[in-house]
Amino acid sequence: MENKTLKMNGVCKYLTFWANGNIYAVSSFDVLQLIEPPFITPIPEMPDYIRGILHLRNENIPVIDLGLRLQEASVEKSDTAKIVVLSVQDGDLGLIVESIGEIINLEPDNISTIPKIADSKGKHIISSVALHNGRLIPILDIVTILSDEALKNIDLQKQ
Repeated sequence: MENKTLKMNGVCKYLTFWANGNIYAVSSFDVLQLIEPPFITPIPEMPDYIRGILHLRNENIPVIDLGLRLQEASVEKSDTAKIVVLSVQDGDLGLIVESIGEIINLEPDNISTIPKIADSKGKHIISSVALHNGRLIPILDIVTILSDEALKNIDLQKQ
């Protein structure tokens, strides 16, 4: 699958945000909007990291706690917490994050694959890493997040 990003003069744009004190990024191409965390309706028998669904733009979208999805601590409620609403081919998805960073411009030469780690099973939620201002920033693979078995039980198809 082709990696779609907003490109201007060969530069790719990414939105950065924080979860559990760590910075992450997603392609700006996938970001629909940033919202304050509204009431989220829990769904029984889902993993802890699937907080539930919210109604947005006449659609019910699943909301994932990014901290728990990364097998870390839950993202705490705070004045800076936001939901990053992402759109991909299969539907929309909300990620609860600690805070929003900035939109960064990355040259393709500054984005690389992650090293294979021994005994890594299946696809990883991190697709690549970017070197920006001397810091490595993991880039999330939204397709892998959506391919989770638990999410297959929630119909993400747009109406």
